[in-house]
Amino acid sequence: MATTLVDIKEVYNETIANITSDSRKWQSFLSCASKNYKYDFDEQLLIYAQRPTAIACASYDTWNSKLNRIIKKGHSGIALITEKYGKPSIRYVWDVSDTQSMYGRKGKKVRVWNVGVAYQDQVVEALENRYGELENKDTFIDSLKSVATNLVEDNITDYIDYLLDNKENTRLVNIDNDIIIQKYKNLLQKSIAYMLINKCVGNADKEFLYTDFQDIIMFQDIESVVSLGTATSDISEMTLLNIYETLKNIRINEIEKIRTFDNDKNIVYVSQYARAYEIVERLDWTRRIKVTERYLKFIAHLEKTYSIDDAYEWKIISALKKGVGIYIWPLPRYIKREIIN
Repeated sequence: MATTLVDIKEVYNETIANITSDSRKWQSFLSCASKNYKYDFDEQLLIYAQRPTAIACASYDTWNSKLNRIIKKGHSGIALITEKYGKPSIRYVWDVSDTQSMYGRKGKKVRVWNVGVAYQDQVVEALENRYGELENKDTFIDSLKSVATNLVEDNITDYIDYLLDNKENTRLVNIDNDIIIQKYKNLLQKSIAYMLINKCVGNADKEFLYTDFQDIIMFQDIESVVSLGTATSDISEMTLLNIYETLKNIRINEIEKIRTFDNDKNIVYVSQYARAYEIVERLDWTRRIKVTERYLKFIAHLEKTYSIDDAYEWKIISALKKGVGIYIWPLPRYIKREIIN
């Protein structure tokens, strides 16, 4: 674990050299950065350097106070540089893999969002409304690539202008500006597309060729890669926050529809088990049902028969206690029949 500012700066410089030396190494960095998209480029770089498999990082206070999780014994933090009283200092964050619930197995798991198939059309529509007409919407992946193209057209100027104004001390000094702009623009578009795809769908590597990022070796100087990395990070964060907000609004609307159902319309169909469980967590219909002795005995039987390790059955029990029945195929037939009854 880096413990001094000198250590962290050495790690930073070494990582800059590493991720710009090869196309695959740049993609590997983007993969980690996409999962930690709320951090700025410098922080993403240090997270990748110290924990390349990190998928969700947060401070000690956030894990402890907001998410009811504690740091596992022996797990070191990821050192980041911050500013305190006008001077650089060190702060630490931990990945979700470094934590565990305060409540043991009964604690809630940390959910890392993505865009399920059921929501992709609505997300594309929201993106097009915000960022303009998309050239290719044949698939969700094509749509995200088109979004990246629009984003670069709209936002590249400030980042590239700074790079061109400060290229004298870089290896770009003898390269024509038009060539630099072309290479930078292409690499930025693909890097943003990679970030969006990897976060929203996963496994972005299969959507790109090795040669798509080969120009990264042009931007090995710190000034160059910081310009490119900052642009990629800033623009991707803005877009992913908008996508997350769209998903949240879609789910809120789903819940509101359920809450306004009358007694003749109390069946909801969802495409994934996880969505059913998520909806149940927000509902409590115990006041709307008649709690009979048979109902209570059935719940008691399930609690006696199944443990919290039986994921499907345990969630079924939790739902029944809230007056909601979940009907999914892995359940034993007698449980399905009783839920319907």
